[in-house]
Amino acid sequence: MSPIDESEMRSKQVTLPLTKKSKGITKVLIFDLDETLAHCVRHETPDQPPQVTLNISTPTGKSIPAGFNIRPYTHEMLKEVNKYYEVVVFTASHKWYANVILDYIDPTGELFQHRLYRDSCIMTTDNVYIKDLRVI
Repeated sequence: MSPIDESEMRSKQVTLPLTKKSKGITKVLIFDLDETLAHCVRHETPDQPPQVTLNISTPTGKSIPAGFNIRPYTHEMLKEVNKYYEVVVFTASHKWYANVILDYIDPTGELFQHRLYRDSCIMTTDNVYIKDLRVI
């Protein structure tokens, strides 16, 4: 693994308030978005269309249709783990991209208590974004 700039890691640190502490929940469970909760379908084929197509608006205002498959039993699993954990999504994706998918998975805002995006990731000397859990 490439070296990480420790000062960058310290500058990205976030404190996540425990929103369920009054319910006695003090443990945190962190999920990645891409390839864990959802799978982006880059090339549509007639025999395997995506489960859902969402319009992703880029910062320039361009709208891009993107196909996704939500992993089987994602909703059931998220509902169950919410009984025991504060649930966080930590993704290397941009906020404008990730929120469209996360809002589709969690339209009422009850399944994810916190969302962390690319701006919370650390870039290695090889220009790769990593989700360094030390920022939390």
